[in-house]
Amino acid sequence: QEQVEMMLLDVFLEGLFEIDLRRVNSEEVGHAMNTVLLEANERIKFPLRKMFVNMVSPRWSYKVWQAQHVLGNLYERIYNTIRARGVPPEDETVLWACLARLKDPATGKPLTKQQLLPEIGAFILAGFDTSSHTIAWCLFNVAASPEVQRRIKSELSAAGLLHAGQANCVTPRQLSYEDLPRLPYLNAVIDETMRMYPVAATGSVRETTAPSQVGPYKIPEGIVVWPMTYALQNST
Repeated sequence: QEQVEMMLLDVFLEGLFEIDLRRVNSEEVGHAMNTVLLEANERIKFPLRKMFVNMVSPRWSYKVWQAQHVLGNLYERIYNTIRARGVPPEDETVLWACLARLKDPATGKPLTKQQLLPEIGAFILAGFDTSSHTIAWCLFNVAASPEVQRRIKSELSAAGLLHAGQANCVTPRQLSYEDLPRLPYLNAVIDETMRMYPVAATGSVRETTAPSQVGPYKIPEGIVVWPMTYALQNST
């Protein structure tokens, strides 16, 4: 799992932000992200945790502070790199360019540092954790089923994306974006993995603003609703 996390972090930084990975300690950043995510999950379960964690667990609190400092430095470095590149052309669609073109709807000016840093952090944190876990569970499921492995191998080979092992087999070509919808079985394996092991066990919390009906259940106005994604997708 940790190796997959490091791989995905490098993909995000290099592929989406075009950051020179030689200037980033991926292992340090990865550990910092896991620490911050763990603390965030605890605060979701215990909303008052922030008020007493310093007194009850000072060492852990300091570790969280250090992790936040590491991530803050990374986000600021990415921000400075984006601004140093200037205004990107309209046909540049990589993530950093899209963020650089964002404007405040109230002022019409590019987002300030304080506005853009949370956007950078959200993309990295959300993508790093969710993507790495999905890949890890996919590999786990595929490894547990030789028949699934055979069918994936057959589909990839038929598309020219995998060396099938036969004599005189042509060299496989690079995967392209256009290939993705043409691999129905592989997509089904990924979808089934996400059903069985969703990256978030729960959905977003909402409060009803009017009486609502969900299946056979009537929910009055003013009720906090917290959907349990994992339970819903694995119930019989």
